[in-house]
Amino acid sequence: MSVRAVAALLAVASGCGRLGFAPIAGDAGGDSGDSTPPISLELPAGGRTWIGLNVLPAEDGYFASSIAFIGARAFVGTYRRVLVADPPYTTWTPHQIMGANREVFAVAVTGGKLWAGTEDGLFVSADQAMTFQAVPQVSVLVEALLVLPDGGLAAATGGGTWLSDAATATWALRGPAEYTYKHALIPGGLVAATEDGAFVSRDRGLTWALAPGSETYTVPSAIYDRGTGELVIGTIGAGLVRVPLPP
Repeated sequence: MSVRAVAALLAVASGCGRLGFAPIAGDAGGDSGDSTPPISLELPAGGRTWIGLNVLPAEDGYFASSIAFIGARAFVGTYRRVLVADPPYTTWTPHQIMGANREVFAVAVTGGKLWAGTEDGLFVSADQAMTFQAVPQVSVLVEALLVLPDGGLAAATGGGTWLSDAATATWALRGPAEYTYKHALIPGGLVAATEDGAFVSRDRGLTWALAPGSETYTVPSAIYDRGTGELVIGTIGAGLVRVPLPP
């Protein structure tokens, strides 16, 4: 199972009311040898049923990475571009990013803007994907995006964690320096899931502490278990593992 497949499974486990992604059975480009194209999915509350919304074409690499909403309008990141649809989500309009095909790994909405994390860095749209602008500070591959409680944004990248201010006007690289796959929120803090374990910050990225027991794993995803106060980390080769938060 790929790194992004583990991340998708943990996204389901976190109890999202609505989620869009494609089942991944191979590499990140969706080239798995499976002749059945993945589909974008709607997960109603509780995850009791799944409803197919859209069969992604070859132009999108049969690959959907993430979904975000502005009101009822949906934005889906794919292997080539961003797809946009309004209810009932039967017609999807493609939008390139700055006039080019780019592999989109993450989309997020904050401050009324759409953000797209791609193989070429971070881009932002103020007009609902009609046009995009590059965020010059973040020019490395962006694996995932997380909206923070204050409205800022955390970008998990191949170069570590990039954090914006609350207005998403400025950006700063806030360790750890390890390749970072995803972020998760804990009470009063942030978790970075990295190639060398799970790191926790309680001061908005100024300092980080390793979650004990996670250092031996490549950790593509993590969630906070509110019932136990522990982290559940997705690992490469060891399944799901529980680890405590650092003191």
